[in-house]
Parts: sequence; structure tokens; C-alpha cells
Amino acid sequence: MKFSISPLFILMIAMLILFGFWIEAVSYFFVILLHEFAHAFVAKRLGYSLNKLKLAPYGAQLTGNLDGVKWQHDVLISIAGPFVNLIFAFLFVALWWLVPATYAFSNVFVMASVFTAVFNLIPIYPLDGGRALLALISSKHSRKQAYRILKVFGIIFAVVLNVVSVIVLIFGHLNPSFIVVSLFIFTSTIIPDKNSKYERLFSMTHRFSRLKKGLQVKEIMIDDSMTILQIMRLLNPNYFSRFIIIDNSFKKIGEINELELETLATKFNKHTSMQKLLDR
Repeated sequence: MKFSISPLFILMIAMLILFGFWIEAVSYFFVILLHEFAHAFVAKRLGYSLNKLKLAPYGAQLTGNLDGVKWQHDVLISIAGPFVNLIFAFLFVALWWLVPATYAFSNVFVMASVFTAVFNLIPIYPLDGGRALLALISSKHSRKQAYRILKVFGIIFAVVLNVVSVIVLIFGHLNPSFIVVSLFIFTSTIIPDKNSKYERLFSMTHRFSRLKKGLQVKEIMIDDSMTILQIMRLLNPNYFSRFIIIDNSFKKIGEINELELETLATKFNKHTSMQKLLDR
């Protein structure tokens, strides 16, 4: 995994430590790392890769390429981070009952874990809750329609949050967090995050590791009108897939395995049909 750290992130941590909030800084740092590594771990188990982690003042960003990901996998990957945060919070709270003295140095970590989990479960894209909701909507509608639905929802949510910020300001109780969160959600909704995708992990290294335990070969019959992207959605990390291409009369006209499919995906538009590729 490639790491990058924003200079503003380093400055923010330094300022927190300078003003005596070093416990909060360390706690949130480890909570965020656990959160992002949970996403990466589940993604890898499902056959995808989240291989670029950037630490920034607003949190962390884990990126890759999402082409062909199954919506069920997308949901699992999205909720993995908040789920792990809540598990660690629960474990430490349980530890308080067994060893009450641990409360003194772990209460901030628990609060940070709960806050990170709850905040990320807000159903607004690009938060984890929004990604999971996007995947669920995509199971019934096209990805493009799902983005539009979440975009409208995100703008409404951001506007409501801004109105609340103004009301709070009028009554003399300014809370900068409301403004920061609403601006983050608004800009994230308006400006699409093109890099926040998962990279498919069907590499030779991954396949060789699976071969040590036995890798089952799965044959799938497909119509020649299917596109590269549609076929990629049929891939499963637990199998090595081989596709039998047939025409309208159920006559075999070609064959392709998943490694050849990955090669085609890099050379041609993913909406190219098998029929067009066979005619070349």
C-alpha cells in the first residue's frame, strides 16, 4: 500500500500536540488507521485492492479502481471501517468493567472510535454510509442514476446543516463543526471523487496464493452481446473463470478466460461487446 501525508495533516497534528491535545491526536490517528485498514482488508478478501492511503486534515482517503465490483461487495467494503471502529469501542468498554483503571487512558480512544463510526455511517456520499447506499441503489438502478439520487440527497442534507449553523450562530452559540461538516458534504457532493474506487485484484500473485489451497475453475456461458464490463461483473475471486461465448442458436463461437478479459479491458472500451471483438 502506498502512503502519502498532506503537509496540512502534519501541521494539524503538531498544533494539537502543541496545545496539549496529544492524547486526542494519537487516538484519532490510530482510529483512522484501523478504519481504513479494515476497508483494505475486506476488499482484499473479496478480491479487490485499496492500495493508496492519503492522510489529510479532513481524515483519510483510501483509493483504487471500482470497475466491475459487485454491489454486495461494495456494501461490505463500505461498512467494514465503521464496524471495526465499533468493535474496538465495545472491547474497550468491556475492558473498563474488568479493569476500571484502563478508563483513564482509553476513554478518548473509545469516543473517537464511536464518533468516527457514526459520522461515516451518515448516508451521504462519499462517506461510508453513502457508499453503501449507493451500492444498494445501484442494485436496482444504473450507477449513473444512483449517483444522481445521492447527489440530490447530499445537497439537501448540506443545505439543512448550513441552515442549522446559521440558526445556532444567531443565538450566539457558534459551532464551527457544523459549518466544516456541511461544507465538506456540499463540496464532496458537487465535485465527484473520481479516485475513490477499488482496484480489481485478479493479479498473478493473488492467483498463485489461491493455488496453494486449490483454485476451482468455473465455466460460465455468456451471450455474444455482453460487454467487457458486464462480464467483469461476473468475476469471483474464489474461482478462475472461463467464459464460453455463444450466439443466438446456442452455438459456441468463442472462449475467453478472466486473464484474457483483464487484458481486453486495458485495450478496449469496457462497453465493447464480445461480438464486436470477435469480428475484429
